[in-house]
Amino acid sequence: MKRATSRSSSSKRPRRVLVAMAWHEVDHLVGIARYAREKGWILQSVSPGQEHMLKPGEVDGVICQLYPTFREHTRRVTALRVPKVELSCYGPPARLP
Repeated sequence: MKRATSRSSSSKRPRRVLVAMAWHEVDHLVGIARYAREKGWILQSVSPGQEHMLKPGEVDGVICQLYPTFREHTRRVTALRVPKVELSCYGPPARLP
C-alpha cells in the first residue's frame, strides 16, 4: 500500500529546509545533514544577524533552535508560514503553527 503524501507524485522538486539555529551544536547539525542527505533535501542555514535572508516562499519547512534574546531571529523564523521543528528547550514555547 502506498503512503499518501502532500506532494503530487509528479512533483520531483526536492524539499527545501531551513536550518535556523541560535547557536550551532555539531551533533545536531551532523544528524540533520545526514537525514537531509537520505531524503534528498536541500538545506539552507541562517544564523542570528542574517534575518534579512529569510524570505517567505523560499523554504518548505524549518528546523530551528530559537532563543528569547535573539528577538529578531525568533520573530522572523516564527513568521514563516511553514512547518517547524523546534530543538531548544529554553524559555516559554514559541508560538509555532
